[in-house]
Order: sequence, then structure tokens, then C-alpha cells
Amino acid sequence: MAEIVLSSDQAEDFQKTIEITDRHPMVLQTSPAGSGKTIHVIEFLRKRNIARAIIVCANSVQIDHWTLFKEKYNAPISMIITYDTLRGSKTYTTNDGREMLTHGLLYKNNDESYCPTEGFMQWVEEGLLLVPDECHSIKNDRGKTAAFRSLSRYITMRSMTKPYPLNKSWTFFLSMTPFDKPEHCCNFVFTCGIITSHKLYSKDHNLPTGIIELYNYCKHFNPTITDSIWGLYDIKSNNVQELAYRLVSEVFLRLISTFTKNSQDRYKMKQSIYYSYSDIPQEAHILMKRGLDMIRAPIKMNLNEEPKFPVMDSYITQLFSHISGGVDINTRSGVIQGTITCQTVKTFYIVIPLIHHIFQTVPNSKIIVFLDYKESVDIIMNNLSTYSPVKITGDSECTKERRKAIIDKFNEPNLELRLLAIISQIGSDSIELDDKHGNFPRIGLGLPDFYYSRFFQCPGRIFRRFTESNSLFFWCLSNTEEYSEESVFKSIKDKSEVMEQTLQNNEIIPPIYYEKITNPHLHDISFLIKNAGMNKINRHDKDNKSLNNIVRVSEVTFRKRF
Repeated sequence: MAEIVLSSDQAEDFQKTIEITDRHPMVLQTSPAGSGKTIHVIEFLRKRNIARAIIVCANSVQIDHWTLFKEKYNAPISMIITYDTLRGSKTYTTNDGREMLTHGLLYKNNDESYCPTEGFMQWVEEGLLLVPDECHSIKNDRGKTAAFRSLSRYITMRSMTKPYPLNKSWTFFLSMTPFDKPEHCCNFVFTCGIITSHKLYSKDHNLPTGIIELYNYCKHFNPTITDSIWGLYDIKSNNVQELAYRLVSEVFLRLISTFTKNSQDRYKMKQSIYYSYSDIPQEAHILMKRGLDMIRAPIKMNLNEEPKFPVMDSYITQLFSHISGGVDINTRSGVIQGTITCQTVKTFYIVIPLIHHIFQTVPNSKIIVFLDYKESVDIIMNNLSTYSPVKITGDSECTKERRKAIIDKFNEPNLELRLLAIISQIGSDSIELDDKHGNFPRIGLGLPDFYYSRFFQCPGRIFRRFTESNSLFFWCLSNTEEYSEESVFKSIKDKSEVMEQTLQNNEIIPPIYYEKITNPHLHDISFLIKNAGMNKINRHDKDNKSLNNIVRVSEVTFRKRF
């Protein structure tokens, strides 16, 4: 059994966890990518002498990761399953006529709700650590959240009647980016079990409501700040969401979050992240504009009508067919196909030239390209064959075993495999692609989208706690005044502000502060790598109205959550 030795910053972070779990049945571990969340969990199991743990994660890659550490440290982990498996579809009928999911943790009711089994309850009595890894995976999905919520809420409610040290069960939430919208924050306290009522607010004051439960919990631990916030509101249906958000972000998260500083000073090497704007030819602008028109069209037209666009001239049509592998752009319409079209154009005209330039200027580098669609991955494979690229996709041929073999080969200290194209949904979580040997710096390329957590998670694949070389990450955009991708950046800006409001962790660099660079294929990439982490971060004062703007979530949205 391997020994666990915590570094000074890990030990400091671990002590925060101990202090939190002395008082609360849950903890939110927000340490940056690669800083040792897994080790943190295993050491906590030892420190608290907990009988067993259940790990719930997003995919098979994470299962392999946890299995490896379980065996290495002989950790008392009884079950490692995915969120999808936890939610389950297969049940069997018990002797008393109830439908139990095959993993034995939950009963499934006729109304598609869940409740914990007697077996799970017994584990809680004996001591259990429930660990939702990459818990941002359940911030939105109501099906996955409902299943997990039934388990975490039981642990919380049981601790209310049997607190520590009598009770030795906790929920250990893991994510550097747990939420980025106000409703995610309130959904989190609902999942934790702090709120058990079905409604956040009710005009019937005799009914228990979520806002009262949240207020009582926060007031118990921090009455001064809780009452100062509470006193600002005459609680009504149109302001209860804002009040709940403020109680969560300004009080509750202060109680149960580790707030690990994402300071590069603790890291051996450094990373720079850029928004890179590249010039593209006129024909590429024409195709980009068509793609953006497809994205906007459903908003402007009756959804029952098929959006119609003018037929593009034969040269542009043939050009796109050549780029995309035979697709007729005149047959495309809708948001998804518009997004695919834009990413296809940027992959061909921006990503490919940049890859050529990187390998010419930094021949010992390894490149990871994060893409959302298989069409873009195929463009990399077909146009950069000289570099022997490999891909990781969600296709049936890309099995769990093949995926592991590719990652292991890519991480070897040689240049036999130096270009990896990976679907972002698969590659943004729980994969280690950083340089652990020191001679093969990693450079990441990606195309910005609306999935906010990827702006943190993707760069975190190539820059981790014990990375041995500097790294760069470029989010690639077209450089033009003819059209705008500002809708993406408006979304990023709003979500970045929510992130800072909820975590108050200013050493996390939100995407709105990433430095801009024009035509990176004309820059000395070796110079950028050498000076990684030294680029200027342009912070700006926030509009005083920003908080009010970002918390005005519709009542319909909150009713779905509570």
C-alpha cells in the first residue's frame, strides 16, 4: 500500500476540509485541475476512518482513474459508477413489490422519483463518503441530479439528527467549476439537502419553504451576514430567487467550500491562455457568415417553417464540399448544422495553419485539439496526415481500451505520437495529457463555445500540479469586422461574473480576462512558451448592475429546480 505525502499547499487545503466537515455534512472541494483531489479524498477516508466510499463520476475514463488509485492506496472504495448508471434504467422487483435499481442504492418510484434503499441507509449508519466527481456534470441534468440528490439529501438529513462525531458520513463534492449560473447555486443547496421543500417560496406562510430552510441554515452559522442580506428584502415571488442566490453565494458557500486558490505560484511551471484572432480569406468569411445565419435563423422565423437561404455559387459550394468531405452546404440549416459549419471553417482555415506553425517553431511540442464535432476531427485527420494524428471520439470503434492506449502513448516521452484530436465532451474532464517528463511542452487548441466549464477544464488537461514544462492554450476565432461571435463572449462574460460572485476566488482567471493575440501563426511560439504565465491579465471594473442582471432568472426555471 503506497504512502500518501501531502505537499504544503495540499496539507493546508486538507486542513480546511477537516474544519468544514467538523460542522457540516458536505464539503465542496474546488482545487484547480491536477492539484490532487483524488489523493485528498483517500486521505480523508483514512483520517476519518470511514468504512467505505461510493464514487460517482461522469465516464469510464474517470472510473479507470479512481480504480487505479483505489488499488494503489488500498482505499475502502466499495463502488465506482457513473451518473448515468446511478440513474439507471434496469430494475428488479423486491419481495415487498418495490422496484430497485440493479446497483442496490436506490428504489425507483412510479413517478420517476428515487429514494434510498435500506442497504444505503445502513452504510450511512456505519460511515460513508459519497463522492460526486466533476459535480458540474449534475448542475443542469434533472434526471441525473434527481438520482444523486436522493442519496446526498439522506446523508444531510441523517446528520441533522445524528451529527458528527456520532455520524461519520459526508458528501464530498469535487469540481473546480461547480456552477456558472444563479440557478446552479440554488440547485446545489437543493441537491445537498439543505432545502427539502418542494417550493422555494409560497404565499401560504404556514407551508415550509426552501427560502426559510436556507435562511435558517445560514443564520445558524453566520447570523450577522445572513440577517444583513435577509433584511434587504420584502420577500415576494419576484425577488426570492435573487435572495436565495445571495444567501448561497455570500454565506452558504463560505461555510462549505475550500476556496482553494488557483495560484500559479504553487506550480512548478506556468501556462498562458489566449483568445487568438486569425485572418481568414474572403471565401472563408462567406462560409462563416452562412453558418452564423443558420444559427440565428430559427429565432427569426416560425419554427414550423424550414429556413431558406440563397443557393451559394458553385465555387463556394465546391470549396465547402472539399473541406467538409462531401457535404453540400446548400442542404444545411438550423442551429446545430450552423455551429458545425462555423467550426468546420475555423478548423480548416485557422487550426490547421496554426498547427503547422507550432510544429515548425517548436518541433518538440505536442498538440491537443479540442473539437465539438466529428466533422472537424476528420478535417484534422485528413489534412495533417504528415504528423500521424490520432483521434478520440465517441464512436463505437473508439473503445475504452483504445482510448486508454492512445492517451498512454501520447504521454510517452517521445515524438511518436504528437498530435491528438479529441471531442471536447470526452476530453475536457479527468484526462491527464500534460508533460510529466519536461522535454515535450503541450499546446492546446480549442474553439470557444457556450459550455463555460470547458474554458477551465480543457486547459487543465495539459497544465496540472506536477507538470514539468510550460504550456499554452489558444481559443481560436476569426479576425473580422464583417460579423461577430459576440454572443459567445456575452455568455462567457455573464457566467464569469457569476463564477466570481459565487466562489469569490479571484486567483481563478475567468475567460473574460484572457489576453487577446492576433494571428498567432505569425508569432514566435517558442518565445510564448518560454514566457508562459507572464502575460498581462486585463481586469476591469464590473458594472454595478451586473449582479442584478445575472440573477434575474425566470420563475419557470426555478420551479423546475424546486
